[in-house]
Amino acid sequence: MDITGANGAASTLAAVATLAPVPPEQAATNRNVIRAVKAVNDAGILGDNNEITFQIDRNSRLPLIRIIDRTTNYDQ
Repeated sequence: MDITGANGAASTLAAVATLAPVPPEQAATNRNVIRAVKAVNDAGILGDNNEITFQIDRNSRLPLIRIIDRTTNYDQ
């Protein structure tokens, strides 16, 4: 089954289904990191115009932590 996104690119459900499940220990660690990121953003440690974001790279499964300028939406 093909799904066409808003940009017109097609993807398959099979590609989504091939992602390996995250082990419970890793899920717990991810939740802790997300809580820490929210605490940093809520405290304003990075300034009023900046925020930190956290993602997991789908291919490498490594964390991607970025500082984003809220006014431009670009990395610092």
